[in-house]
Amino acid sequence: MKIFENKTAILLMIVAFVGLTYWIYTDTGFSDVFRVGDIKKIIPAGEDFEVEVSNGNIIKKSGKKEEILIDKKDYEQISEFIRVWVSPDKNRICFLGQSMVPVWVHISDIDGINVVKVDTGKNCSFSPDSNKIAYNTHTTDVSPVDVRLYDILTSEKSNLTSSFSTEEIYRVYNTPTWINDIIIESEYEEINFSDFTNKRLGISEINIETGKVTDR
Repeated sequence: MKIFENKTAILLMIVAFVGLTYWIYTDTGFSDVFRVGDIKKIIPAGEDFEVEVSNGNIIKKSGKKEEILIDKKDYEQISEFIRVWVSPDKNRICFLGQSMVPVWVHISDIDGINVVKVDTGKNCSFSPDSNKIAYNTHTTDVSPVDVRLYDILTSEKSNLTSSFSTEEIYRVYNTPTWINDIIIESEYEEINFSDFTNKRLGISEINIETGKVTDR
C-alpha cells in the first residue's frame, strides 16, 4: 500500500512540474528559449534600440533613454565621430572617426566596450555572419580607392582589389556590399592617368576565400 502511495505522489509531482514548465514557457514575457545540455535557460525579449551619431558621439537610443556609447572626449586624436553601422546580429558596431586628416574605421562591442582602431578608411559593411567588415581605403589625393577586408575574429586585414591599379590606370571603388559570407560586390570607376576624360564604370565581384575578382 505504501509503495502505491509513493508511486502516486511521484506521479503527481511529475504532472505538477510539467504543468509549471508549460505555464512558464507560454504565459510569461520571455521570448527565446535555448538548450544548453539538458538545461533550458530563458532569455528576456530582445531590446529595441537604435545606434546613431549625435554631437559627434556614438549614442544608443532605447525609447526615451539615450546613452553615450563612444564619447569623442575620450579620444584625443578624434575630433568627432561621423557615421555608425550596427552588425546584423546586433552585437557589434562599426564607426568612423574624423581626425585632422584621415578618417579612421573603428569597431567595438554593441555597448561601446573593446574598441579597436582598425584602419584609415571610409564606409563600412558587416558580413552577414557579423564576423568581418569590408570598407574602402581613405585617400585625400588622386589615388586608388580599394576594397579592404578586416576579420574581427583574427584581426587580419587584407586589400582585395589592389592588383587592378597600375601606374597608368587606377580604380575608385564605392561602398562594398555583401552578397553572402563569401562574395562581395562593389561598383567602381576606372580612370586613365593619360586621359582623365576616359573613364569606365563597372562592378567587381570579389570572392574573399579565393581572392578572385571578377568584373562584370
